[in-house]
Amino acid sequence: MIMKKSKFKTDAEREREVLENISTFRDIYGYSPSYSQLGQLLGVSKSRIAQIVEILIIKKLVTKDGNKARTLQIA
Repeated sequence: MIMKKSKFKTDAEREREVLENISTFRDIYGYSPSYSQLGQLLGVSKSRIAQIVEILIIKKLVTKDGNKARTLQIA
């Protein structure tokens, strides 16, 4: 039996995509993308981006300056 590759991405794949997009966006524009922009880029909701960012903060891969907007940085 041949297994088809799932069209759904794993959490690790989504986390990597968020990290890559934060880094690329900051390189191009000089500031961090909003959660809405990340959601549009990755085709997921703003609330899902918030969940992923919180996981990345817990893993110490991303930092954020309190509740200020556009302060995401790769750790």
